Amino acid sequence: MADVKKSRKSVWLWPLGILAAGVTGVAAVAVRGCWHKNMSWPVRAGKLSYQVCTACGIKRLFDEHTFTGYGPYSYELGELIGIAQADSREVADDGPQAGQPSQASKASEEKRMAALSSERALVR
Repeated sequence: MADVKKSRKSVWLWPLGILAAGVTGVAAVAVRGCWHKNMSWPVRAGKLSYQVCTACGIKRLFDEHTFTGYGPYSYELGELIGIAQADSREVADDGPQAGQPSQASKASEEKRMAALSSERALVR
């Protein structure tokens, strides 16, 4: 009789463990939401590019020179464009005097030249 009770407990232990793990996973997804791991290829909108999460549809600005996403995530493309324009105005206000390149443009130019030289080395 004791063996029958013990086997019944062990039969229910496995499904309860699976249920607890499933509930924990669902709770983690509900609290965190989408992780935005699967982003689309860049899409051009005027002078700006952006990516779209293929799971949830949220958008993020994309820099074609560094091939990386930047800025906040938003479902509204107009909001992202407004943020990018505000950032560009701030850079223009704080930027260098006329005829002098900014530090950011110098750094991006150096990265581009380094990438070109490494590509040339691979071709040879």
